[in-house]
Amino acid sequence: MIQKKWNRKIVLTGFLWLVLVVVTVTFLIGIYYERQKEIVSQTEEQLLTISQLSASNITNYVNNFLSDLEVIREDARFLEASKELKTDQKQAAKREIREILAEYDSVKKSAAADLYLLDRNGTMLSGTSETFRYRLAEGTLRSQAANSNAVLEDANGKLYLAVSTQALEGNRLAVILDVEAMYQKTASFIKAGTKGYTMIKTSSGTILMHPASRQIGLDVITGREKLYPDFDYGELKQLIEHQKSGKSGVEIYHSYWWTEEQPERVVKISAYAPAPLPDGFLIVSTVMDYSEVSRPLWEGMARMLAICFLMVFGIGGFFYAMIEVVRNREKYRRENEYLKKLNNRLQELQEKEEQISHNQRLQTIGTLTGGIAHEFNNLLTPIMGYSGLLLQSVPRESDSYEDLREIYQSSVKAKEIIRQISLLSRKKADMEFRKIPLQQTLEQSLRVVRSVLPAGVRMETDLRLQKSHVMGSETQLNQVMLNLCTNAIQAMEEKGGLLRVTGTLIESAQAPKILGEKLTDYYAKIVIEDQGPGIDPEVLPRIFDPFFTTKQPGKGTGLGLSIVQNVVESHRGKITVSSQKGAGTAFTFYLPVDEEPERLPERPEEPEHRAQYSRIVVVDNDLKIVRMLKKGLTKAGLSVTSFSSPKEALAYLKANPCDVLITDYSMPEMLGTELAFSAREADEKLKIVILAGFINEDILEAKQKRIIDDFLLKPLLCEDIRQALDLLFSR
Repeated sequence: MIQKKWNRKIVLTGFLWLVLVVVTVTFLIGIYYERQKEIVSQTEEQLLTISQLSASNITNYVNNFLSDLEVIREDARFLEASKELKTDQKQAAKREIREILAEYDSVKKSAAADLYLLDRNGTMLSGTSETFRYRLAEGTLRSQAANSNAVLEDANGKLYLAVSTQALEGNRLAVILDVEAMYQKTASFIKAGTKGYTMIKTSSGTILMHPASRQIGLDVITGREKLYPDFDYGELKQLIEHQKSGKSGVEIYHSYWWTEEQPERVVKISAYAPAPLPDGFLIVSTVMDYSEVSRPLWEGMARMLAICFLMVFGIGGFFYAMIEVVRNREKYRRENEYLKKLNNRLQELQEKEEQISHNQRLQTIGTLTGGIAHEFNNLLTPIMGYSGLLLQSVPRESDSYEDLREIYQSSVKAKEIIRQISLLSRKKADMEFRKIPLQQTLEQSLRVVRSVLPAGVRMETDLRLQKSHVMGSETQLNQVMLNLCTNAIQAMEEKGGLLRVTGTLIESAQAPKILGEKLTDYYAKIVIEDQGPGIDPEVLPRIFDPFFTTKQPGKGTGLGLSIVQNVVESHRGKITVSSQKGAGTAFTFYLPVDEEPERLPERPEEPEHRAQYSRIVVVDNDLKIVRMLKKGLTKAGLSVTSFSSPKEALAYLKANPCDVLITDYSMPEMLGTELAFSAREADEKLKIVILAGFINEDILEAKQKRIIDDFLLKPLLCEDIRQALDLLFSR
């Protein structure tokens, strides 16, 4: 009787155990599929971002050459020569155009293969080579040749992209771009997993850029069908049709690894985006092996299932299993806690890896932003300089005066916009603490914030810190304001509301106790308030913790407020937060300030020191800037010798006495600081001024070591240079 009861208990226990195992396996499978969806979704987003960035790089790459073509097209020599093509001076005009194009090519040292002037039928009129040595690539329609961009090939079958712009008399000014060089600069370095890569196709499907050279020039479908007629191209054809529509997207499909000698059918993930061109677009796609995403999950799942089955077969008997379950219940509980802790640590590790990747992307964007700002400054310098010179020479009552003033004022506004963009891309060279005007710094940050306000969000400001100066970094304080204001805007995205920013001056006696010992007589109190949903009281004490965020996955890293707190405290200040559920949030930070502004050296009267210098050497690899500076300074009564090559300028300085060297910083042959160092060795009394789009650590160090005497930011007027020189020679 007792044995039967025990048997029933054993059977019941065994049945319950089997049910538990089945439920566990089902639960694990469910977790696997959910996790798989999440990881695949994240991978798709990353691949799409890579494709979009690559597409943007290619568009910018082509647009840079188009901008240069427009500069050539507006050149007075080119316009005159173009008009003479229909006269009896036709051959001389062609030679003149060839010299202009060759001069541009030698100065820019670009990746362009050739430059041509073509008539409306596509016949070459003139160019950097004697003959037009290209033909339409296979698969390119004759109708596409009339577009401003077409695919060409040379006698060796090498592919080129021709982009052009309209010139006089229906002619077109074209630049021939080496497709392989463009690929190396924009997308060849991108890797997606072990086998993945980025490839570029025309909108008609011709492969332009591919890591496998034998694929280049093939039609993505028909070309491969000729090489591998037995392969299944069904899903690939659907993908290509979607890509040809000019939209961005991500798809999972069956295809082959074309980089292998014997391609095998696999599952791929493809993210694609269009790279817009003047008359069409290129298709940029990044592909990755789907198994690289799913295999680790399958292996982990297989191990977990194997463990479950081993647990089942390892039970020697139901009775023993029942006893073991009771006896080891506490043990299992501890193991579950350990697994939870391990899982939490793995999640933290993944968050840190994501943050590292995020920071790398931000660093890349910052570098690109700094480079773009530098190029725009070079373009603005002659615009601002020439408009300033013309304003001085044109009577105020002239019809042209208002037009010139509008050009000048627009260039000043553009300079301010570029300066604000540069603040976001500066690195540690600009992190050196110095005394800065707090009111001006905050207003500059708020101008950026105001430009990105969504429709439902309003902003009010009340800053009363006109005489307050803080010892700190303008870039870091700009980062604090942008971060706090962005968080406030995001909190009000759904329902809208008011973003209010106030800044007041308080005495140290009125400052809160959290500031600790007295550092100064006054503190600046800056408050950023929003009308968002507020923060839960349970969450509020943790918002400054690293990697803690209340945002949805993928919308926040949890590092923003932690960085804000570190920056404020590095400026010897403190930050606090108050929030009420449903009523909004207010961040308040305090900074020690000084009411005494920095004293600037008084500028001497112009006639007193202008006579101490007259011989000036100007160096810049941009001929437009060289011509503007030479014209403006010569008009001021100075003797100006200009060079586009720093090596030639250095040889001249060693052989001829000069008073002033004005040089650009970023030049292909050598940096401006290197030229300054060599010039200083040749003549210790020489005054040296560097022109730069933004100030970096190299320039600051050169100024500190007195290798250079001063530096000026582009764009600028010739009058700015004259005033700086007057100040130098007055010391």
